[in-house]
Amino acid sequence: MSLRDWPIKQKLTAILLLISGLVLLLTAAAFVTYEVVAFRQMTLKDLSTLGRIIAANSTASLAFANEADAREILSALRAEPHVVAAGLYDKDGRVFSRYPADLPGETLPAVPGQDGYRFEQGYVIGFEPVAEVGNARLGTLFLKSDMKAVSRTLRLSAAIATGVMGSPCWRPISWPRSFRDGSRNPFSRWRRPRRRSPFATTTPCARRSSARTSWAH
Repeated sequence: MSLRDWPIKQKLTAILLLISGLVLLLTAAAFVTYEVVAFRQMTLKDLSTLGRIIAANSTASLAFANEADAREILSALRAEPHVVAAGLYDKDGRVFSRYPADLPGETLPAVPGQDGYRFEQGYVIGFEPVAEVGNARLGTLFLKSDMKAVSRTLRLSAAIATGVMGSPCWRPISWPRSFRDGSRNPFSRWRRPRRRSPFATTTPCARRSSARTSWAH
């Protein structure tokens, strides 16, 4: 049966379900977008906070050229599994220390970049200045973090949105016709029985039959 032959009730139901589905789809898309954007910003903020802490603890290492102390400070990044690379540069822009210790030299930038944190080639990278308060700059800290946490948040948000879109509340549109018209509706037995009208008329034969039955009793 074509759409043109549908009863008006089914057409209205289909239109309402279509509008509700579009609204729900837009809501789910907005939810996923918000979650991803918010988590990306939170990732930048967390890496920036971590960079300031490491840089503040590295001032003495660069000021006294203590490479062992610098390696020990960078080794604390083991507590952050998403940080895949880090490096300390001296004031001349040369690599002073790196994390992990066996990190290939080409993994770190040859020279420090512009201060700040940003997304680049699927990673979060940042350059944090290392300087004591009121003194000249001693060097630069480089941090590089992966995007696995952002990807995991995106998959989780998409799964939630898909689950909402696939909710059983959309199944009535696909119910068989025999269920919709009530022939197989399990709730049809609860329908209120039809009452006989008090003004219903009876035929003469019916009245004579009723009179004979009453006389026999």
